[in-house]
Amino acid sequence: MKNDKIYRIIFFLFILLSSDISPQFQYRKIDNSLISAFDRRAEIKKIKLELFSKAKNLTDYLPKNFSKKGDVNYTKYLQVGINDNKKVILPDFPVLIDFGGLRLQSNSSVLFQENSKLLLEPNSEELYGLLYIEGVENVEVYFASLVGDRDQHKGNKGEWGMGFFIRNSKNVKIYNPSIKKMWGDGIYVGNLDRPSEKIEINYAVIDDNRRNGISIVAGENVKIKNSLIANTYGAVPQSGIDIEPNKPTDYINNIFLENIVTYNNAESGLIFALDNLQGSRLDRIKIDVNNFVDYFSNKGIEFYVDRGYNKFLEPLKGTININNIKLYNNKYAMRNGYSSKSNIQINFKNLKINNKKINANNLDIFVKKIKAGEEQIIK
Repeated sequence: MKNDKIYRIIFFLFILLSSDISPQFQYRKIDNSLISAFDRRAEIKKIKLELFSKAKNLTDYLPKNFSKKGDVNYTKYLQVGINDNKKVILPDFPVLIDFGGLRLQSNSSVLFQENSKLLLEPNSEELYGLLYIEGVENVEVYFASLVGDRDQHKGNKGEWGMGFFIRNSKNVKIYNPSIKKMWGDGIYVGNLDRPSEKIEINYAVIDDNRRNGISIVAGENVKIKNSLIANTYGAVPQSGIDIEPNKPTDYINNIFLENIVTYNNAESGLIFALDNLQGSRLDRIKIDVNNFVDYFSNKGIEFYVDRGYNKFLEPLKGTININNIKLYNNKYAMRNGYSSKSNIQINFKNLKINNKKINANNLDIFVKKIKAGEEQIIK
């Protein structure tokens, strides 16, 4: 994870030189009507009855006279329960978790109840995960409620404190999570010795995280649907969804985003930064975006296809399809940062900016400039 520091530094310099970071970010409260469109917590009782009728309630693993205030660290007790059982139900009250987090096992399911919540104990770590999904497969998590330590973090270094830390895993389903105040990302999807595969995130509400709402670093067959990502700020890229591989062996293949709303992110609602993917194989890019809306982010959609590292001789290949896009109240609706040339095929269909449809000719010019590596802005 820390190996990407140099790339982050370069990316930060590019953003400073070529974009307009607001010197004073203003948090915007999300309208309740918008949140309600993504809230499925009314289904908790139904799913508990249908899928968790024989599950183990982890309250049984807590010591006598346990606190229900979220002020006592019960990490080790919950971890024992997770290790002992394939289906578990979290206590129906807040629980304090240390920076080591909880590690889920293969072939397991986790249910958060109406009042379940994991609170991260304030720490000074540069990297942490509240829920680790690493090197496992067939994992389901329902209605997770995760709160990080960004407001009480004891250090000022690092940017890798994650809510869900998903690496080298397969067949993962995350349904209707609420993730707030992480030192880094709400959800991180990446690799250890292989990319993560078949990851599905549905009805996520991700707010007030420091680096990204969701980072997709290495993945195949990743689906993010019906989700809201808001108010990301504090450490670049500070964007809603950041699709950004770390190294040439990563994959960004069959990434599917549908019915996504990004809201008031300090930099971009959606950013593509793909150049680290270059190497012996150049055809690992396949991304589909359908029904994407951004409100108030500095940029609705941003491209950094190749930031000029000059590490590889051949330009990137692949396909990005972007359909049915609505962008509102951005400083720049879309931007391509200065890049090297690219052979990525980018297809736009039905783009509206502040309810005004952008004609096909303007979109064609924008795509040509991306391929040519020229800076381009659509306001």
